[in-house]
Amino acid sequence: HKSRYAMNLSNVFSDGMVLQRAPAIPIVWGFASPGIRVETTFGAHSLSALTDHSGVWRQPLPPTEASDRGQTLLFRSSEGGAALRDVLFGEVYLCSGQSNMEYTPRSMAGMNNASAEIAAADSPAY
Repeated sequence: HKSRYAMNLSNVFSDGMVLQRAPAIPIVWGFASPGIRVETTFGAHSLSALTDHSGVWRQPLPPTEASDRGQTLLFRSSEGGAALRDVLFGEVYLCSGQSNMEYTPRSMAGMNNASAEIAAADSPAY
């Protein structure tokens, strides 16, 4: 992780991200020197977390309903601050695979009729 001499967020967080909506409790985290208190402001909520012996802090956020209005999360400590802007809450799905995951059936060479291709497949589980 990053330097322990300045409070910072984990690299998995960025402006414009989507966090899981309620009822799940999203958690943001980052790094600072051990024993540092990190204050989080989110809407009307003021929260705080203390870094552990290895300098990691974790802040659960209150369950938040899905919304298409971006929100701002502010983080402050004696070692600095950070902000996440235009954060949405909604359904979050994690997918993994190879570079071909970005293709749709219509964009792949030779696939002009996705319905016919699926029907002709050996295992049409769609």
